[in-house]
Amino acid sequence: MAVDKTKSDLELLGEKIDRLGSQIDELNTWVYEMSTHVARVADIQDYMRMSQSRLQSDVKILRKSMASIDKKNTEKEEKSSLFDSP
Repeated sequence: MAVDKTKSDLELLGEKIDRLGSQIDELNTWVYEMSTHVARVADIQDYMRMSQSRLQSDVKILRKSMASIDKKNTEKEEKSSLFDSP
């Protein structure tokens, strides 16, 4: 009797170990998938930082261009006002 109970207990323990092994495999798969997602998010963040840097650089160039255009327009207006004066 004690041998049968021990054998039964060992079989139940083996089944529990198998279930735990399956759960561990599922968790490992989930962790891998999450790490893949985290890596993708990090890549997207890097891309966004690079894009932001490029945009900031473009904005600086545009501001300089606008200032140059404004300066030229102002000079043209001043020159034309000199000719308009009697």
